[in-house]
Amino acid sequence: MAYAKRVGSRVSLGIGAKYLKSRLDSANASGYAFDAGALFQLSPSLRLGVAFLNGGPGMAFIGEPFPLPMAGKV
Repeated sequence: MAYAKRVGSRVSLGIGAKYLKSRLDSANASGYAFDAGALFQLSPSLRLGVAFLNGGPGMAFIGEPFPLPMAGKV
């Protein structure tokens, strides 16, 4: 599920949510994560986008925390 909105004449923001489920042998884990991003129009022919991926609490296999690989992109 995702949502994006233009918040000014040169800026757009977006956010997305995802449900994660994994199975490793007989162990199951589930969780959720969020992505967020922004798009800036610097000139009529130049745009800059930034994104933050996989924010959230992560998952746990058999009670052991399993963090998600957070990333940022430009």
